[in-house]
Amino acid sequence: MQASHIHLDFNVPWRKPDK
Repeated sequence: MQASHIHLDFNVPWRKPDK
């Protein structure tokens, strides 16, 4: 499920999640 978190980061580089 980690890949999902990274995928989001790539989709929203300007909205960076809780990395």
